[in-house]
Amino acid sequence: MTAGPAAVGVEARLRSVEEKLERIERVLGRLDAALDVTEKLPAGLAVATDSIDHLARSLGERGIDLEGRLVTLVHLVERATSPEVVAVLEEGLSHHAAVSRILRSGAFDPPALEIINKLATALAGAAHDPPRVGLWGAMRAAGTAPVQHALGFAVSLAARFGQALADGSAAPALPAPSTRGDT
Repeated sequence: MTAGPAAVGVEARLRSVEEKLERIERVLGRLDAALDVTEKLPAGLAVATDSIDHLARSLGERGIDLEGRLVTLVHLVERATSPEVVAVLEEGLSHHAAVSRILRSGAFDPPALEIINKLATALAGAAHDPPRVGLWGAMRAAGTAPVQHALGFAVSLAARFGQALADGSAAPALPAPSTRGDT
């Protein structure tokens, strides 16, 4: 004997109710897990707060002003992410191979930086009030030890640079400055 239309309707409704109950049970299971996490949250936050307080206290004991450093860090991040700085970084990154060659060239090694520092100091001092010197004055100055030392450096630099240009061992040419209009 087959079930009549009324029995089929009841079965369909029961299946629908059963499916809805299963969905409700799944949602309740997730809610139960979320409730467990919520109950444990205050203890976790307390542990995190205690750890941060301990770190701040130990840094303070070592003379480190954590708040001052965090303020400085925020200012640095603001400056580093300004549109102007980002544009410069993008420009530098667009020439990464050339920048990489310069960084590996030794130009930023401590001895080279010390020479650049000495040159900058001498340049600033000489620019303050340079004397007027004629040909004979230059020849007299060339007889002094400091000028002879600087001339020796210049001649050594010129010889090395000239050799690098002549034998092709110089780094490949740097790219021309960008002509992009977005910087």
